[in-house]
Amino acid sequence: MKFTTVLTQTVLASLCLGTTATCPFETIRDIIGQQEDSQASKSFECEMESDASSCAISEMDTSGTSTLVNPGGETRCIYSNTGPYKFQVWPGASDKMLFYFQGGGACWDKASTELGLCSTSASGDSNIGVFCRDSDSCTGDNPFMDYTIVQVLYCSGDAHIGQVVRDYSAHDRNGENVSQQGAANVQATLDWVKAQDDYFTKFESLVLMGCSAGSLGVQAWAHEVLAQLGDKYGFEDAAVVPDSYSGVFPPDSQSQTIIDFGACDVSALDSAPELRDSCNSGTITLQEMTCYAAENNEDVPFAFLNSKEDEVQIAYYTAIAATIKNDTDVIEPKEYYRQVNEIFEGYSKYENVVEFLISADQHCYTNNQHLWKADTTSSNGGGKDVTTMLDWLTTLPLKSGSAISTECDGDDVDDLDNRPSFGTSYCDTNLYNTINK
Repeated sequence: MKFTTVLTQTVLASLCLGTTATCPFETIRDIIGQQEDSQASKSFECEMESDASSCAISEMDTSGTSTLVNPGGETRCIYSNTGPYKFQVWPGASDKMLFYFQGGGACWDKASTELGLCSTSASGDSNIGVFCRDSDSCTGDNPFMDYTIVQVLYCSGDAHIGQVVRDYSAHDRNGENVSQQGAANVQATLDWVKAQDDYFTKFESLVLMGCSAGSLGVQAWAHEVLAQLGDKYGFEDAAVVPDSYSGVFPPDSQSQTIIDFGACDVSALDSAPELRDSCNSGTITLQEMTCYAAENNEDVPFAFLNSKEDEVQIAYYTAIAATIKNDTDVIEPKEYYRQVNEIFEGYSKYENVVEFLISADQHCYTNNQHLWKADTTSSNGGGKDVTTMLDWLTTLPLKSGSAISTECDGDDVDDLDNRPSFGTSYCDTNLYNTINK
């Protein structure tokens, strides 16, 4: 049974009026606005004229300015009037690739779409964080500076897994129904990469990464992207880095949300028939997709970045509960962190999974200045005798003789039932893992 939007004025008033707490919808819209403010002020553009081999990377500018490619075909943004889908390319080494899933919220039903909880146009990012291309302008070192970067831009509102036309138009100025085709957008980007075989060679290093909705996307697509690029070019070393979305959802909301996006038939599941069966049976979860990817790519480290009190993930939990279930359920940071630990405990059985947990409420690190600041004690760093996020990420993908371990700042707890009754200043020892190459 599909969910019905049941958001009422009473729920809105309970969540956003007469309280000192920040309205979850405003928190989400603020972060989307911040992302839009950081978008590239200058990029070249290319429209593919015939097939995926056009807009050749060998003909793109290499001075550090990115190129936005419009692949056409079945790709599109959520609204018919918000422009075409594009992906963003920074040419670099022919044997190193960072394949990045952009974030930008999510719109899972009529209410969340009308509330503006997702990005609706494809805009490239500026040269900051992992996208920094000039050592003179970077705040610090960027281990991915010489990589070719291909970023799947995000304007579909479906966590990059959608294939659905809705029965509502929301804010479409042409009155057309909302169409979420995030999966087609990802596949078109992959098809272009695979068509550049006069440029790319076997990848010495292949890194898949994404923040926010892009973290959901990289987890859902990890197995398929590794399969497609592995089959086409091969790779020596790879890593998957989901940044700032662990998948804490209100009870009984996750599977149907994925199914309502139309994800059961998308190419992200082409190499995972078990996941397609799970989706068709109505039980699929993000955690199941991530487990499948980690289990079937045991030589690839999965390295999660997550704040203990991520304010945007907490806000989305509340927003989903409100729009889907007409529920004013607000998850407290301490409960959110407990559930994050439970999810990561589920991954601890895989020897190729590690986490970097930050004592902060910051949302996303890899696409902003916090890449150079954060350590386990704070999003702005400053801790003593702790590992910085930059040092941690610099080890990826692991080379022979290197290692990466789970990092967390706080008192060790070996059983979540014995965690402190308040706060998040603890670390679940069940997550501690070291991956050796």
